[in-house]
Formats: sequence, structure tokens, C-alpha cells
Amino acid sequence: MSDQVCFYGFSAKIHHLRTVIPSSANSTRPGNYLKTFISAGSRKKRYENETRLRKHPAGHLSHYKLALGQSAGLFWAFMKLELISVGPYEVNCAVVWGETKHALIIDPGYNAADIEAVIKKNGLDVAAYLLTHGHADHIHALSALHAARPAPVYLHAADQEWAFGNTNQIPPCYSVPQKPAADFPTFGKGDLEFSKPWKISDLVFQTLETPGHTPGGVCYWFKDNGVCFTGDTLFRGSCGRTDLPGGSARALSASLKKLAETLPAETRIVAGHGLDSTMGRELATNFFIQKFNR
Repeated sequence: MSDQVCFYGFSAKIHHLRTVIPSSANSTRPGNYLKTFISAGSRKKRYENETRLRKHPAGHLSHYKLALGQSAGLFWAFMKLELISVGPYEVNCAVVWGETKHALIIDPGYNAADIEAVIKKNGLDVAAYLLTHGHADHIHALSALHAARPAPVYLHAADQEWAFGNTNQIPPCYSVPQKPAADFPTFGKGDLEFSKPWKISDLVFQTLETPGHTPGGVCYWFKDNGVCFTGDTLFRGSCGRTDLPGGSARALSASLKKLAETLPAETRIVAGHGLDSTMGRELATNFFIQKFNR
């Protein structure tokens, strides 16, 4: 199952964001929609997303929605995102693209055919593969996808050291991932300095070093679109485990502190597993990060 969401970066600071689901939204007939009301400074404007609501297999409503974040310039940043739950460990693989339809594939953990189906359905090509870390459940479909659609693979060097070796397997669910014959750009140098925004095709994001779950864990923050892919660093109500080889509780705590101090409260958190959240919700309710609430 996948869920597609549109994101727009709004150039003014948002003082209020409220989503209203009309009373008729308990049905799935055409025409149901979400209304999002935004107050930006002294100006008020209503935006309506008239995409149909759909029934989630578990019974709750799944829908397209608008999310707004802060933008550095006076422009709209456009992004589409389709999430796919893949593999035995139900990793959230994300297919992300902008107006040019050159997609970023984040954490292709399993089910290469399902990911390929999303790429084909939306008429996309692949600009890059972004990996939040190297564990087998997040990279197992990488080789098969790369063979069909070659593109650079972004994985921190500290995780490249072991990601395709014999220690990175989770029997009986995941065998050792095959290493693709790919270009692996070097993080932290030139255009890939961590202090700078990175641009791939028409998508701009920042890469935050967040070791702890693994030595080379990172989060991908699309600031203008108000969404951050946190991998296994931060979950809704929890955080990544640190008892696996290369894990460090001290490093993970420092990484959670970095996220708390960096991400605005309205930032949507798309974790490596489980439900989405917001930074504000996690700072208020998540035991592992609320101590850093600013």
C-alpha cells in the first residue's frame, strides 16, 4: 500500500495551521476533501485540496493533504511524495519528486517491484537513491532497482564500510544486500558539505548527520517543504535502538538533541518505520527527545 502526499513550501512564517475534515468525510464518495486554513502574518488565505479521501485497510481515512513550511525565499517549493511500506519489517520507502519528475528514492528496503510500479505509474525517472543508514531492511532492494534505473547512491561512508558485508543480514528475513555498481558521492566534501543545502534535480534538502543507531545515520530535511525523513533515528513516540553493532546511546542522544534544536515544531517527521508525526508532537510527548524541548 502506498500513500501520496503533496507538499508546498510557503514563503511567510506560519502562525496557525489547522486542518478541518468536513462531517461528510466518513464516506469515500467523490468530492470529499480537506480544508486547510492558514494564517501567515496578517494575511489569511484558504487553500482547498479537493483530492478524494480513501479508506485505509485498517479502517481509518487515508488522504492527500497540504503541508506548509517556511521557505528561505519568496517562492513556492513543490514536492510530491509517495510512501510505500516494504518488506517484513515494514520500512517506509519514499518516492519523492518535483515538477521535473526526476525522483529521489529514499530507503528502498524491499519489494523492488512495488517501488518500480510507483515510479512507472507516475512517469518518473530516478535521479538518486538516498539511504538514511545501511541496515539490510532499508537497502535490500537497492541493487535490483539500480540495475534497472542507474543513479548515484547516497550513503554515509561510515555505513558503507559494512552495509554490503556478511555481518549485515537478518535471517531469515533479509540476506546480505548486494552492492550495486554505483557512484557513491562522498558526504561532507565540496557540494555535499553538511552545512550547505544539497540540490538534486529540482529538489533542495539538507543532510543532517545523526549517528547513534548506526555510525553513519543521517536524516534528510526538505526545509522548504516542511518534511524530514528521519530513518531509524527518530520514530513517533520512540527512537532507534543502539544495541546493534556500531550503535551508540551517547551518539543517538546527541543526534536527537540536534533534531530538537534544528527542526521547526511544524516539521512533518517521516520515520523509517511506523506512523508519521511532527517535531512538535515528539518534543511534547516522546520520552527520548522531550528533554530537549526548547
